[in-house]
Amino acid sequence: MSGAEGPAAPGRGLRIGDPVGGLRLPDHLGRPWDLADHRGRPVLLVFHRHLM
Repeated sequence: MSGAEGPAAPGRGLRIGDPVGGLRLPDHLGRPWDLADHRGRPVLLVFHRHLM
């Protein structure tokens, strides 16, 4: 890592522990789910093409 703080550089992708910007998506029931509500806790995001 380059030592720069903040979101990952474009095109680099993310690594475990990288900070990310705001993210709000619908959960499996269609309710809004906000990543900021889980700050400081481990989160695993799984994206499935067939669900989108």
